[in-house]
Amino acid sequence: ILGKRHFGKMDFESAMPMQPNSVFRIGSITKLFTAEIVQQLISEGKLNLSDSLYHFFPEVATPGFVNITLENLLRHTAGIIPHLPANLESKLEKEPHSLQMLVDYALKAPLAFQPGTSFQYSNYGYAILGELCEIVTDSSLNDLLQTRIFNPATLVHTHPGSEESTHVNGYEYDLLQGYLPADSIHMTYASGYGNLVSTCTDLLRFTRY
Repeated sequence: ILGKRHFGKMDFESAMPMQPNSVFRIGSITKLFTAEIVQQLISEGKLNLSDSLYHFFPEVATPGFVNITLENLLRHTAGIIPHLPANLESKLEKEPHSLQMLVDYALKAPLAFQPGTSFQYSNYGYAILGELCEIVTDSSLNDLLQTRIFNPATLVHTHPGSEESTHVNGYEYDLLQGYLPADSIHMTYASGYGNLVSTCTDLLRFTRY
């Protein structure tokens, strides 16, 4: 690193200046970490891009489901729902969840299209990938992230977020009221696809890992 610069405030309430290692919720950048675990398991012969999801979840009877592959999930071409209906999701996202619960939501819903025929960005597709990593390794996704990425890449400020996590506050803009604190969610609701917090320096280290 030849230079580092930070600017702005960590929040509007205290106006605390941004710090070099300020921790942010990184949202869907989390998916890159899940994908890295999947790629490692592929290189070890424990998974394959052509693996059918039906092999891991034979009990699911959703039409078209048997044609979904890991590659479809990684590329958002599986037809898996992107999210639940807004009124239901706004309630569930405040509650603690396991990966299995997220997978159940996804696998009980009808597919948006036949796998491989279209594209639709899907958070739940990456929750399924996280669950597959747990199945083939008999380890939790959080443990896999720690031992396979965070530790070897020296990502000291990267971890699954929680309500207690210290991080830069997020805001939403309201036309009449200006910037308001963003709605909080229980971070386990975004496991596998949006639950990590990190810093700019850690993300740079990850790109070079």
